[in-house]
Amino acid sequence: MTGVSDAGIRKEGINKMRDMYYDVVIAGCGVAGLYTALRLGRDKKILMLSKEDLESCDSMLAQGGICVLHDENDYDSYFEDTMRAGHYENRKESVDLMIRGSRAIIDDLLSLGVRFAKNPDGTLAYTREGAHSRPRICFHEDITGKEITTTLLSHVKIDECDHHGIYCNDRYSRRE
Repeated sequence: MTGVSDAGIRKEGINKMRDMYYDVVIAGCGVAGLYTALRLGRDKKILMLSKEDLESCDSMLAQGGICVLHDENDYDSYFEDTMRAGHYENRKESVDLMIRGSRAIIDDLLSLGVRFAKNPDGTLAYTREGAHSRPRICFHEDITGKEITTTLLSHVKIDECDHHGIYCNDRYSRRE
C-alpha cells in the first residue's frame, strides 16, 4: 500500500462502516456479549465490537466460577452473602433477579456444552469462594472464563471484517 497513509486507511474504513446496517451493536465479545448475541432473535443482524482479538478478551482470563442457587432453602443465605460482599450498597432488586435467574443460566450453559466440574455421580461440583458462606460456585478447573467463552464462541458465527477489532455477526447460527 505504497503512498497510503494511516489516516487514509482509517478514513476508508470509516466510509465503509457508514454503509453498514445492523439491528443490534454489542460492545464486547466476552461472555456477556456472546451470550447476549445468542439470546437475540435469529432474524437480527448483529455487529459485535472488540477492542482486541477474541482470545484477549477479559472473560478468557476469569479463573473463578459462577454462583448458583442450589434450591429455595439457599436463597436467604445467598442473598445475605451477596449484599454483605457489596457492603449493602447493592440494588436489592438486582440481587434478587441475579439469584433467582442463576439456575436457569447454569442449565442453559450446560445445554450449550460448558463443562462445569461434576461429582462422580454426575451432579455439579460446587466450590466456595469469596464472601460466600457455603459452596455454590460452578467452575471448570481454574479456567472457567476460557471454558465458557470458547463454548459460546463455538455457537456464534463470527466473521472478521476488514477492520481490526470489529466482528460482524450477520446471521449467527448455533452449530447443530
